Amino acid sequence: MTSQGCRTCRKRHQKCDERKPTCWNCRWRGIECGGYGIKLADFTVYSGRKGQMVSRMMRDESDGDQMHPGDVPADGDASSTPTDADRPPSESLLHIKTQDTTRFASESHSSGDDTNFAVSPGDAMVTEYAFGGDQASLDSQDDEQDSRRDMEDLCLRLYPIKTEQNPYRIIYGSLAAQSEPLRKAILFASALHRSKLGKLPTFAIKHYRTDMQESFRSALCEGGEPWNLAATALLSALFDIIGTGMNTWSSKLIGCRRLLQLASLSSEKVPKGFQCVVLQYNWAATMSQTLLKGVVPADTCEEIRCIDEVPMSQTGASLTMAEHQSHWWDNLPDYQMHLFLRQATEHSITIDRLRAAGDTEHLLQLMPRAAELVNMIQAWQPHTSTVPSEYLDSVLHFNEVWRLGMLCFVHSEVYGLGPRDRNIQRWVEASLEPIRKLSWLQACLFPLFMIALHAENERARQIIRFKLGEMHATLGFQGPLSVASVLVNIWMRSDGMGTGKVQWREAIREMGMELNILL
Repeated sequence: MTSQGCRTCRKRHQKCDERKPTCWNCRWRGIECGGYGIKLADFTVYSGRKGQMVSRMMRDESDGDQMHPGDVPADGDASSTPTDADRPPSESLLHIKTQDTTRFASESHSSGDDTNFAVSPGDAMVTEYAFGGDQASLDSQDDEQDSRRDMEDLCLRLYPIKTEQNPYRIIYGSLAAQSEPLRKAILFASALHRSKLGKLPTFAIKHYRTDMQESFRSALCEGGEPWNLAATALLSALFDIIGTGMNTWSSKLIGCRRLLQLASLSSEKVPKGFQCVVLQYNWAATMSQTLLKGVVPADTCEEIRCIDEVPMSQTGASLTMAEHQSHWWDNLPDYQMHLFLRQATEHSITIDRLRAAGDTEHLLQLMPRAAELVNMIQAWQPHTSTVPSEYLDSVLHFNEVWRLGMLCFVHSEVYGLGPRDRNIQRWVEASLEPIRKLSWLQACLFPLFMIALHAENERARQIIRFKLGEMHATLGFQGPLSVASVLVNIWMRSDGMGTGKVQWREAIREMGMELNILL
């Protein structure tokens, strides 16, 4: 027997039982086994003192891309070409136009490995393998159990407040039982997280990522349920913080919006959790307008817009979005803050347009409305959050970070003021103690970033860097370190600028990234 397994199992980074002529692992999965083809060629005679004849061992030609342990690059990539194992699905996966769906179908049928997982009931040997306790099957079951445990842990890392009614478990976890693409996305995120914790080699992620992409392509081609695919698209964008947090996610939000709209039109009864996902998308879409402006083409930003009118079930009482924010996300922050963020974002976009057009009259007319928004943010009284007692103090700090972050946001993005503005520095200084005492940063990264952009002194910057590093160490997510790295780059630029608005988008654009602080 070969110690490396059949060609198919080696390519997919799976355990192989090495049975001949074909392995049972491939038969159980319903795919073609690549076999163990080895041939001897190019005999070479060495005329040393003892003389010996050595042959060169060759695999069959179809295995030309086979890797060996010594060939793995230092960064852990399992491919001979530069491929980021942490990279989420391709942008094109979420583009749901007809021509793209056709292209996905042709790609999946020509990918080399047959992805048909159907098991024939008449195949007694396959049935015996699947249920007879074969070691490879048991190993696969152990992997699934490990992934379930990791996903349970991942839910609390994404949203630590709720243990019983955690929305990631209740909504996405339940939906994954019905949706293979969503299940594959969760398995990929779990594997990615395990790799960051050192529990899984980085090259092994490629298998999970490929499975996720193929499953999504297949579901698009076969006209899968839009609701399931929308949840998959949104969750895959949020999961990016587990990795670098610097990959392209705008296309996922575009795909999510289109799929959610299709789902709202194609279903008479709104599925459980639908409004929660819409609400979560609206938060991400609103923040993306600021994060992507000047970084991606304007038409991309236009595609990522909020979904305001969603048909509700005709039976039973309808909940408002504010009630959904309270029910699923414990008012952290409450829905009023979402409306503040949307209004501030709209003012920012309008002012940029008026400045570009030289329309000073309408620009001045907008200023009183911006001042009114500042007054409302300062007077904001957050709605009650029903959280366990150990989180009560952090709720106060959480809301204060949002308030101060939004004040920095409005004065920078709407009024065009820089970090040396007296009011902005006062708010930055006031935010340091809440930031230091806050026990979690999930759902708080956006206002933290807006505060951090205007941190002028080393003490403030150290507190922010330490908090992001603490988030990385506690959760095992790589994204917070990327945010800290981006901030250091921006601070170096702003220190040499003098007065004026922080040019943080230029730094992000030059880095060729889309900063992901959507969680």
